[in-house]
Amino acid sequence: MRVPACGAMGPFPTRYRARMDGSCSCCRSASAPSASPASSPRSQQVRGPLCGEAGSGNARGERSEPPGKRQRARTSSGQDVTTDEYPHRRRRSFRVHPGCCRGQRYGREVRHHRLAIGTACYYPRVRVSEGVEKVPSWKSRLRKELADRAERFAITHGLTYYRSCGKDPTILFPGEATTSRHGNFNDESYAAILANKSWADRLKKPHSQRRALPENRREDAKELDSSNSSDALLMNCFCYPEAAERILRDCLRMTPSGLVEFGVGGNVPRLNGKPDKKTELDMRVGDIVCEAKLTELNFKSKCAKVVEAYRDLDDMFDPSLLQPIDGKYENYQLIRNVLAAAAHAYHLVLICDGRRPDLLHQWWTIHAAIRCPDLRARTHFLLWQEVAEACPAPLREYLREKYGL
Repeated sequence: MRVPACGAMGPFPTRYRARMDGSCSCCRSASAPSASPASSPRSQQVRGPLCGEAGSGNARGERSEPPGKRQRARTSSGQDVTTDEYPHRRRRSFRVHPGCCRGQRYGREVRHHRLAIGTACYYPRVRVSEGVEKVPSWKSRLRKELADRAERFAITHGLTYYRSCGKDPTILFPGEATTSRHGNFNDESYAAILANKSWADRLKKPHSQRRALPENRREDAKELDSSNSSDALLMNCFCYPEAAERILRDCLRMTPSGLVEFGVGGNVPRLNGKPDKKTELDMRVGDIVCEAKLTELNFKSKCAKVVEAYRDLDDMFDPSLLQPIDGKYENYQLIRNVLAAAAHAYHLVLICDGRRPDLLHQWWTIHAAIRCPDLRARTHFLLWQEVAEACPAPLREYLREKYGL
């Protein structure tokens, strides 16, 4: 289907540029006398010459009586346009004439609005290419910052790296077989990881999104090669010699009595008597378990049938504060980790970045729903910035340069 370059596309999902200068051939090919909706019957209202668009204003597409509240917006080229705050009201269907000029794809993010765009041939609900700019999410901002820092870090220190495919690429560091170095790890942390078999096995975890990587890198790519990996950051901090005890003591005022373990089973009890062995805790140090997040979108959702099969769900959470939405429970990872802490008397610690307030909001939503006071007192959160501050000086400098902590 051909779509006019002026943007007469109706509710189509693809992005086209709405021309503001009247250069569309279908807008100039015919002229129609000005008509007012208030003074002429519906059958006599002006239609676009070729687009077949039912208009509610004059031939230039200008509305005389906009529905709902209006506001002013300025395009990047300096032109003023009038938009609706209520684009969902008074929607109309549109017909695109097959003889119309082709639409032009436009790469910037846009949103739905109804416009009085001066010389356009209709009054539609369109996507504005220059009127509204999409604000990047907290996740996107952090991913971009980490990628820029990782690339500068690699260039400065002469490390091997490559980029993922896509608009906002991630920096990945392959392991260097000829040396005992890895670009995504502090040298002392990496040496300690290689000396511990269970820690070294974590390095072998395959990358979960290989299709987003260059073809020549897909076979050997690992999850912890990514500069966005929260597990890599966790191991950088807690595998550094004598750092784990120092971090937990300074940040939580707790002295752990156990070894640092990664990828530990949660074994959350279920109603059928069989524990959920698929649940994995990012790290355990004695009776302290940690969930680490960095650039992940959220804590995932799960269908109500799976979550409600956990034995202690109603005992540990207030049902009025923890309800499924559209058949799914939000923040599933936090729910199951809290239940694992309740079943095994763990202290649960969420570690996330201070540049991700959205994750903190989700955490407090779950924390507020915990019914048992003792369990609520055993759930904590830390910022990566706090963790970095408690690290030994060489590691602290590494985290500042590479992660901005």
